[in-house]
Amino acid sequence: MLRSLPKRLRVARLPARLRVARLSLIVLLAACGAEAIPTVAEMPVEPRHPDGVVLEPSPAIPDASDLAFARGVVSLREPLSDEAVKKTVHAYFVAFVKEDRAAIERLLTADVVELGTQGRNGKEALSAEWKARVSALEYERLEGSTVEDLDNIERYRFDDLGGAGRDSRPPEMRQ
Repeated sequence: MLRSLPKRLRVARLPARLRVARLSLIVLLAACGAEAIPTVAEMPVEPRHPDGVVLEPSPAIPDASDLAFARGVVSLREPLSDEAVKKTVHAYFVAFVKEDRAAIERLLTADVVELGTQGRNGKEALSAEWKARVSALEYERLEGSTVEDLDNIERYRFDDLGGAGRDSRPPEMRQ
C-alpha cells in the first residue's frame, strides 16, 4: 500500500523503540485525563473508612514500682508530690473529725501497715481500731478547729532512715 502512494506522501516507518515510546506517551496522556482525587472540601460528610490498618499488640511494659534494680526494662512509679501528701493527710483528718469510717477506709490501700503495732496490720485491723476509737471518743467536737499542720509534715522514705547518723527505721517499713 505504501508503494502505491507517491514518494512525497509516504510516511517513514519508525523504529520499534520510538513506537513503544509514542504508545507509552499516549497511554500516559490518557491516564492524566482520569478522574481527579477528591479534596477534603469535595468529600462527602459521611464517616470515612480506611482500607485497613496495622494492629500491633501493646508493648510489654513491666508493672510500675517505687524501686527497681538497673537491669532490663524497668518502670518506675512517679513519687507522690508534696501537694498530694498534704491532700491525703488533710483528707484523713477531715474524715476522722467527721467520724466518717467509710472515708477513712477509702484512704487505705490493701497493703497498709501501721508502724509500731507488732502485728496489727492490714486494712481490716486498722478499720476495727478506728471504729473502736470513733465510738469511744467524740471527735466531732474538733470540727472547725485546726487539727493538722500541713506545712510541717515530715516525710520519710526507706532510704532516709536506718543509716549512720539517721533516725532508726521501723521494722514494719518495707522498701
